[in-house]
Amino acid sequence: MLDVLFVILFFTFPFLVFKYMNTIKHNIFTISVPVFLIISMFVYAYSGLLPLYFGWDEYRYSMGVQDKALIFQVLIYSIVSIVGLLAGFTYAKVILKMNNFQKFDYIRQISRKEFLVLLGLMAFCFVVLFIYLSKVPSIALFVALFEGASSDSHLARSLMGNDFFGKYHWYSLILHDLFNIVTFALFSAFLLTKRKIVFLFFLISFLGSSFAAVMATEKGPFAEILIGLLLVYGLSLLKGKVPIKATIILLVVLFSSLTAFYILFMGSADVYSAFVSIFSRALAGSIQPAYHYLEFFPYHQDFLMGRSFPNPGGILPIEPYRMTVEVMNWVNPNDKGIVGSMPTVFWAEAYANFGLFGVVLVPFIMGVVVYAVYYLVDKIENTPIKIGFFVWLMQHFKTLSVTGFSGFLVDFYLIMLTFIFIISISFANKFKIKYYKGKTN
Repeated sequence: MLDVLFVILFFTFPFLVFKYMNTIKHNIFTISVPVFLIISMFVYAYSGLLPLYFGWDEYRYSMGVQDKALIFQVLIYSIVSIVGLLAGFTYAKVILKMNNFQKFDYIRQISRKEFLVLLGLMAFCFVVLFIYLSKVPSIALFVALFEGASSDSHLARSLMGNDFFGKYHWYSLILHDLFNIVTFALFSAFLLTKRKIVFLFFLISFLGSSFAAVMATEKGPFAEILIGLLLVYGLSLLKGKVPIKATIILLVVLFSSLTAFYILFMGSADVYSAFVSIFSRALAGSIQPAYHYLEFFPYHQDFLMGRSFPNPGGILPIEPYRMTVEVMNWVNPNDKGIVGSMPTVFWAEAYANFGLFGVVLVPFIMGVVVYAVYYLVDKIENTPIKIGFFVWLMQHFKTLSVTGFSGFLVDFYLIMLTFIFIISISFANKFKIKYYKGKTN
């Protein structure tokens, strides 16, 4: 009986959500922040539950993900969280009157000053990249290339991220976020102008941001760049519509690239095992940890009651609980010498702190916040720089499907990059921010 109920809920719920998205004028084939977040929730924090429930993912099954009742509970919480996000969107749209949005049928071409600003930001990103590389003992990508999937490559990866000696978040801000925004903006500028010089600098920026994405042998950041370029294409040339043919091509390129990556750097023996690993990581890698969170809290650790929240600058006399690290150490206690973490969909952190009450309330709050930020950014005039930032914003909020929500309480990345975005467009336009006054939808 439980199996039948699981299957009915699993397949029926997405259909109902997409129908509801149409009623609030956010069709799933249009590009927007709310649509991208909901689709990301289904991809990263929902679809993998089916193979987990029936034990088709042998790797996750061998890790102990075998309790069907607990997986069913994860499904229910995932459904509750998506409904909460939709309720937040609706509240912002109907009650707060955030209901007029631009169409992307007009995008002003990049000006000379804006182009120079982008080049200056790109040069700054390269300088930061060189400084960062000078501070790490080895580059995980090169270690993996020459030694394969060894303990040395895993250690090198850890030292470039979780165990980096220094304030890694500043480097990540520039190398994985600002660099991507510059790449997206230059790509949009090229699509609109078709000028060779713009393409040349886009290519340089793309190569730089791509290296920054893969240098720690991470797969996701490079995939995000390719997906971001697809979104830029849809916004710049298709008036905000999802490019279906380009999406199919991207999926082929993406899976081909990831297959080669898994064979070269992750120890996969052949194409088949690489494909299995890719699908397991893509579909279940972000939702499997939620299963362990439900195991861990409150049976092995009391609900945190906010202790996982950040303490910016150490201004409060508290030590934040390293939730993702502690869960990882509990699930894999034998990974000595490597600082690992086990992030998962944002509702799991809400549960770890406040139980079921958090799963119900936090998604609604995050839905309102996401929609409000989207509404405010949308009001700025459509330009290649705005499109670059807009695409980054979609990917930024997408991370709610794969990580906790506490980082959004004092959103360091959003605050800093919004500041850079505003300064850049105002500097290039005589310190004025232009608002679009044309058609809205």
